[in-house]
Amino acid sequence: MLQVLVSIQALVLNAEPFFNEPAYAKIKGTPGVEKRSLVYNQGAFVLSCRTMLSLIRHPPKGRFAGRKAVIVRAFDDGTRERPYGHCLVAGIAKYPKKVIRKDSAKKTAKKSRVKAFLKLVNYSHIMPTRYTLDVDLKDVVSLDALQSRDKKVTACKETKARLEERFKTGKNRWFFTKLRF
Repeated sequence: MLQVLVSIQALVLNAEPFFNEPAYAKIKGTPGVEKRSLVYNQGAFVLSCRTMLSLIRHPPKGRFAGRKAVIVRAFDDGTRERPYGHCLVAGIAKYPKKVIRKDSAKKTAKKSRVKAFLKLVNYSHIMPTRYTLDVDLKDVVSLDALQSRDKKVTACKETKARLEERFKTGKNRWFFTKLRF
């Protein structure tokens, strides 16, 4: 399993990241750029392998550990109640099940359900990725939605509806699959 994870991680990193970015075309010929990119890439690979090993040795604990979420709003400087950097996230509490061809329409609809959650999370408790999700949740999820139970339930239902709609279109498949660790 470890070998597979390391090989997948190696595919993500690029040997020459500067030369594939259009913004870095100007500094392509300058001395030291290739060396810096190689050093950065090797450091990022070692760091990601260390993180992966620590996750395998000590899997995260908690109700939403390993769940995928989207940052809706970030609070870099903190607030009065939370004087540290944190963010408001909307994520998947219960992933959709695998659908097979012989399932009936009713069973397919049941397996395609998603359960969402809303939460304020400390920056040190999340692991950012380079993946994006094109769902607009800013008009649905806000800080005042977390203040009362009724508002949170309605915000969760609307988030659930938007995530299910995104799942049924077949886009962002990575977001709707479980993390295996």
